[in-house]
Amino acid sequence: QIEAATLQSNRALVLLKAGHPAEAAQAAAAALSLEPRNAKAAFRRAQGLLETLASTPSRSRPGDHGSIAALLDAERTALEAFRAAELAASLESKDPKVSEVLQRARAKVEEVAAAVREAQASA
Repeated sequence: QIEAATLQSNRALVLLKAGHPAEAAQAAAAALSLEPRNAKAAFRRAQGLLETLASTPSRSRPGDHGSIAALLDAERTALEAFRAAELAASLESKDPKVSEVLQRARAKVEEVAAAVREAQASA
């Protein structure tokens, strides 16, 4: 199973480099299901999820319930990215790249949560 996890984690890396972050996040999740303490897979899952959020709007238009739903989906994705980054940080606490992804994930969670609160208040 460790070989299969390494294969999926490496696949996630290739998919990230090829510009397919959603597929990379899925491959990394597959690696983590096989080897839950795979720091590289956790790191790559966080990266992929954060990259999928790069195109997510950070605001909704007043009364646009579709935008609110999209923001709620983005909030769930941001939380998944944060959890993956936290796992990677717990396994590779001295890696500065992991620390940077953890900071980015934390900031994205805060950004999207604020946008959700704002959208709900104006709905």
